[in-house]
Amino acid sequence: MGWSEVIFMLFLYNVLHYADSKVIVRATDVTTRGKTFQVTCRVEDEELIGWFDKEGNQITSTNIFAAKYYVQSEPDTPNELTLYVVNVEVKDGGDYSCRGSKNIGNFELYVEFYVVEFPNSFTMNVGQSAIIPCKGIGYPKPANRWYKNWQSQELGRTSDDRYEKLANGSLYIKNVTVEDASNYTCRILQFEGKKVAAREERKHIQVIVYGPPVLNKKKSTNVVYSYQGNPIKVPISCSWWGFPIPNMNFTKPNRALLRDVSLSGRTINGYLSTTNKQDFGVYICFASNKLGTRRHKIYVKEADGPLSPVNITFSTYCGYITVLWSTPSFDGGLPIILYDLELIHNGKRVDDASAGSTKRRFTFNGGIIKPNTRYTVRVRGRNKAKEGTWYTEHVYSDICPPRGVSITNHQTRLNSTRFTLTWTGPHDNGGDPNVTYVIEYSKQDDDGKYVYWVTVKNITGKQYNVTGLQRGNKYQFRVVGVNRMGQSDAGEKEFLVTESAVTDKPPTTKPKDPEGELVYDFKVNCTSLVIQVDLTINNFPNIDRDSFRLRDPSCQPYKKTDSHVILRTRLDGCGTTNQHRNLSVTYYNSVTARVAKTPSKMHIVEFPFSCTFIKMRTIGTPSFQPRKKVSVVEEGFGNFSFEMNLYKSSQFKVPYDVSEYPVNVPVTKNLFAKTTLLSSDKNLEALAYTCIATPSINSKDQLQYSFIENGCPLDSTVKFKPIPGVEQRFQMLPFKFRNTSQSVIYLHCRVMVCHKDDQESRCRKGCIPNSRGARDVEMSRRSTIHSVTLGPVQVLNQGLKDASHSPSEHTSTNMGVLLAAILGTIVVSLILFLSLVYALRHAVIHQQQNVLLQVPTESDNL
Repeated sequence: MGWSEVIFMLFLYNVLHYADSKVIVRATDVTTRGKTFQVTCRVEDEELIGWFDKEGNQITSTNIFAAKYYVQSEPDTPNELTLYVVNVEVKDGGDYSCRGSKNIGNFELYVEFYVVEFPNSFTMNVGQSAIIPCKGIGYPKPANRWYKNWQSQELGRTSDDRYEKLANGSLYIKNVTVEDASNYTCRILQFEGKKVAAREERKHIQVIVYGPPVLNKKKSTNVVYSYQGNPIKVPISCSWWGFPIPNMNFTKPNRALLRDVSLSGRTINGYLSTTNKQDFGVYICFASNKLGTRRHKIYVKEADGPLSPVNITFSTYCGYITVLWSTPSFDGGLPIILYDLELIHNGKRVDDASAGSTKRRFTFNGGIIKPNTRYTVRVRGRNKAKEGTWYTEHVYSDICPPRGVSITNHQTRLNSTRFTLTWTGPHDNGGDPNVTYVIEYSKQDDDGKYVYWVTVKNITGKQYNVTGLQRGNKYQFRVVGVNRMGQSDAGEKEFLVTESAVTDKPPTTKPKDPEGELVYDFKVNCTSLVIQVDLTINNFPNIDRDSFRLRDPSCQPYKKTDSHVILRTRLDGCGTTNQHRNLSVTYYNSVTARVAKTPSKMHIVEFPFSCTFIKMRTIGTPSFQPRKKVSVVEEGFGNFSFEMNLYKSSQFKVPYDVSEYPVNVPVTKNLFAKTTLLSSDKNLEALAYTCIATPSINSKDQLQYSFIENGCPLDSTVKFKPIPGVEQRFQMLPFKFRNTSQSVIYLHCRVMVCHKDDQESRCRKGCIPNSRGARDVEMSRRSTIHSVTLGPVQVLNQGLKDASHSPSEHTSTNMGVLLAAILGTIVVSLILFLSLVYALRHAVIHQQQNVLLQVPTESDNL
């Protein structure tokens, strides 16, 4: 074996030998002053040498009474040695070590702090500097933090550089002021960031500052307002720093000291009567101690009326003028208690009102607002002293939809196929001079219904020459007034053309165009699916009948004859556009064609046309706009709207589109409807108060069925939670009305609107039975009710039919005996089951005005 191998073997032996040896001792421990502390050290696989103090000197004494430090070991544990520190002092804190022959174990002794300097109270003088002592000693050295007046913001870390924390923990205050008089907290902390639990002690020091009185501006009165004859005394106050606590009083030049005063520590409160002019003016608040005297002026002023309101704005709607304003820049010295409003027309006051001081909005209505009229509105504030300054502004009221259109023809039995339709218009045109009229007429079909309608629009006069009527037929005519705000209710009348009626020959010359956009013998039929245009071209010999096109050139004639050209388009096809107004939606398109007078001369003619669907009633079948939306202006509620939609599922996410009406719903499937309150005012909520179904658009139809009443669902198939909110959802099974050929239903809901902050509102009551309904409505003074309508809904029986059989097949008597037996068993079972359902439903329905409804069953088709 060579030397290198010998050296390697020795190295390996030492490494392995040292790897197994160790000195075991805890790293730190805490003790308190005056105690005797002990810590034990143990070695493994090496020789124990002993304990060494902070200076590195070995501790060898074993005398438990004579030595400050001594060590002891037990005979049965020679590898352990215990160090004792007697009567621990702060200076004993520090690092000690236990050494073996191969390793060293370190130990740090912590000594808990104790407070050595701390005053319960401390005095300082204004203008001098001072040090507030607070000192604690321990190992490691504790840290101090200072706080003032029970505030959590630490002094010395604020923007006030007069405070400084010294190295010994005391607080230095430079250039003392009276504001420094307060309660201070010295927070002493030790062991922050160490591996032992932190120690903390708090000391509170009351600091007194000797100095002359100094005014506490935040707690003292500068200006106060009142008025002559005020029955309530006006309070004034002064608060002072300074020590000794100053003597305080109030006086007014040329008057005695104020007697009605009270003292509270460093604050004096006075109470003034302002019965006459002499009680107003300057009052002096005196404060004095042995270090000085100070005075403070308090101005008691006579209040004036508020300045005029600012930021006046208006919101107008048919029959309403809403005024909104902001508070004046100065209230006159006293709080505004209310606002006065006046509405003036032609120098004469037509209405006046008062509004609360916090409302700052008011709506003039009540039938006094004329459309398109100039009004003067005045607003002023008022306090207990005086009325304020008027703010005056002019505003024009909005126009209204025209009202009062009626057909004036007295002779309704016609002896000619043409006649002149006449009518009266609204007396003020709703304030809009540009009122036009829409005529719609329809021939009664074999079922006695009016289905297809001819529409003529933009008529400016009050008569129209009707031609092309057919003998022996009955017609219904409607006239609607239209302005930019909407449409009037239709004036309606039926006319009968006798069998012997004279048929006028067509004119030999081109007739004069009527007052609308349509030309002579230009007819438009409007349905919910298509618009059909029928042009008579006898009077246009040079027109190219093959050139007729709609706005989209690819849309060619549907049918052509020698005398007529017919074109058709969907409501969203062939370039058709639409315009929605408040009460209607109108679809626009036009027909173009070429006219060639000679081979070298040709021009284009255009026939514009439109179809108007009135949302408030059924024009055509079923041209009713399904999303019934009602706009409302209500004093106390602001401007808001309702809408009611039918949805495709219980998720209430996708409503049916206008093109999908009438909505076809099997009788076994649920209807999902939702009313929505649309308002920028988040303080409103709604409740579905009553809901009915009718077979017509008329909510007052004698045949009706109530399924929600007083906020309560009346039918077991209706799912509705009477909880107020901006949305009201309900679902129900559809039904058919008995004793009527129609399977169409319309839903009408009366929705109540309330203020959320009104805990006594009707909305908050939810469902209330009929026995309490009358009393509850009386309690709801801040609630209003408005109506919305949805429809039409076509109820289908197919959900209850056999999937592959028609009604005639159910009644066939030529079927085989086996099939008849099977079907007979099924039918009997269904009749028994559905009879029970019908009996239960009939029991509920019978209580609702004796209106009989029938759920379509299998037996209806037998």
